[in-house]
Amino acid sequence: MNNYFNLKRFGKLSKYEILSDYKSWGMYLITITAIYVGFSLIMAVSYKFSGVTPSPNRINALYPGFLFIGGYIATSSVFSDINDKFKSSLWFSLPGSSFEKYVLGFLISGVGYVVFITGAFFLASIISAAITQPLFGFSMTIFNPFYSTFFYLIVIYLMTQPMFLVGSIVFKKAAFIKTLLTAAAVHFGLVMVVSLVGFVVFKLGMYDCWDQQLFLKFDIFTNESGFFHLMKQWGIGFGIAFNIFFNVVGYLKLTEKEVKGGI
Repeated sequence: MNNYFNLKRFGKLSKYEILSDYKSWGMYLITITAIYVGFSLIMAVSYKFSGVTPSPNRINALYPGFLFIGGYIATSSVFSDINDKFKSSLWFSLPGSSFEKYVLGFLISGVGYVVFITGAFFLASIISAAITQPLFGFSMTIFNPFYSTFFYLIVIYLMTQPMFLVGSIVFKKAAFIKTLLTAAAVHFGLVMVVSLVGFVVFKLGMYDCWDQQLFLKFDIFTNESGFFHLMKQWGIGFGIAFNIFFNVVGYLKLTEKEVKGGI
């Protein structure tokens, strides 16, 4: 077990990853702040000269885009070094088991990215308000990370993010694009299968043989809130299963790569 996961070794590996990427994350933070402040200044100037009050939450609507698109792109590059001819040797020589490296990649691109992007938006909104309020008497709403909609978006991101982690291991180049295309192809295939089954069921008249009263006896089909509650439960269950499946596949693929020496 000590060779499988060692807390001290994991800590050193985490320190190495953070120190090797802190400049990139710093530039990302500056970019987010600049975009936020820039949009805030445009809206504040518009308010000053037109008198029309813009929506104070408009810029915070950018958060989902940065969360999903930025997070998926970042996740797609987590294990990119193992597919690089010159970097793979260094990556595989780092002290740490495959399990430790995978867990670290999962945490950094998952929980770590959520904390970073949420903190970045909160900080950017404060800086923005500190600049526009004194100058123009108007400021955007301070970003609230505990807003329920943002919370649900974070949950969805954490559930789906491992798919792109697998993509960063499997695909040697353009992992983000190839993962998206693969997911779209699989989704299209499932839709076609379900549509075909539905077409056959209705075409052969099999639906007419079902006892529809049986379904109406269940409260979830006659009560709208009950139906959506069931859909929510199924969605959570599917999300957890989705997350576990891709994490298991990702870890197995990483160990397979390590055995083969990367490329």
